[in-house]
Amino acid sequence: MNSSHPLARRLNTELSVWLVWIVAHVVSLAIIQRQIMPEGDVEYYYRSLVGVVPGGLQEYPAVGVWPLTFLQDFIGRGEDEFIVWFQVLCMIVDAVFLAVLLRSRSPHRITAGYFWAVFCLLALHVQFLRLDIFTGVLVGVAGLFFFRNPTVSAHLLGWATAMKLWPGVLAVTIVQRKLRPVWMFVGTLAALCAVVVLRSDVHRLFSPLTYQGDRGLQIESIAATPFMVRELVQPGTYSVSYAASKSFEISGPGVDAAATACSWALITAVLLCVLWSVVGLVRKAWSPRTALLSAIVIVMLMLDTNKVFSPQYIMWLAPLVAVSLAYLADSRLIQLIGALVVVMAVLGSQLFPYHYDQIWNTPFSGSTGVILLAVRNVLVLVITIVVIVAFMRSVREDATENTANSANSGDSESALRA
Repeated sequence: MNSSHPLARRLNTELSVWLVWIVAHVVSLAIIQRQIMPEGDVEYYYRSLVGVVPGGLQEYPAVGVWPLTFLQDFIGRGEDEFIVWFQVLCMIVDAVFLAVLLRSRSPHRITAGYFWAVFCLLALHVQFLRLDIFTGVLVGVAGLFFFRNPTVSAHLLGWATAMKLWPGVLAVTIVQRKLRPVWMFVGTLAALCAVVVLRSDVHRLFSPLTYQGDRGLQIESIAATPFMVRELVQPGTYSVSYAASKSFEISGPGVDAAATACSWALITAVLLCVLWSVVGLVRKAWSPRTALLSAIVIVMLMLDTNKVFSPQYIMWLAPLVAVSLAYLADSRLIQLIGALVVVMAVLGSQLFPYHYDQIWNTPFSGSTGVILLAVRNVLVLVITIVVIVAFMRSVREDATENTANSANSGDSESALRA
């Protein structure tokens, strides 16, 4: 539609984005209420807070539980009220991120705003009934500040790491000639760790790590996909059970080897990220565009190599993709990434909760769940490839720009000598 068309002008406003956000959230909440099975996690949060589940929430970092304790202190009522207010809190965080997107100086903030406004219709339950939106939005805002103030990005990443651990790998994206962002990240994380120790004890600082123990291969992980498909084709080859880590794990021929391979692949991915940060520091080639794309690459690599892949992990990715659309939407690759993430979210929300009962026990009660899982995971690999291509293109553009700047600097010095 031509941008001079009256309808196009009306759609290209913040007010229109907010109206779409309101409609999308009303519809998504109505859909969620028709399938309440995913509320189980929020029920677990509440029962852990009030002591019904002894030792509950130890698998979460203490800082990540603070929104829950705040909510419990704020409402001070029963479980049903807690579930409702948890969804309200998630919507507030959702709205804050949209407001930050729209108030940014990004050239395509309206496009990004529409993406985020309707994303709740795609993700559904996992956006409002899981803790991951808090960390995901913090990481997304950190991505926005790559373009404005990397030190603020570092501070936000420090908070996000204290809340969920995985954003700690993203610290490599802030390594540049000026080390102030690095020290800000370290200082923020250290301060939050000190608060945790003072509020509880040292054990609580490490409980998310010790709780996990030796995890098996979760049924949604990329590495588990071939085994899940084989079990569908040859029932009885594998079995699925609910593990102590509160996840459904698959067992059978080749699974242990695949789990070990995942562990090594994840370690390798982290080391490659660290190596890249060192190379970038030496080459002095940091740019906000490349930092943002490298953050998305890192998230995708973690999804690819992790032994665990839960439905809510889409919330690790979506805010960063929204930021990439805000600043880089003129790139066809970024447009493609946004479109693929939309499809990934739809597949994920159909898998969980609507077809999850088909894959959490063997023999599988239907084929749709495994098909959705397989297609979603293949798509995750495709997104990874596209993101890496976009990242490498950005690296080459950085190198070209640095070469041009060096040449211009040299010409200026020669002119001054003359």
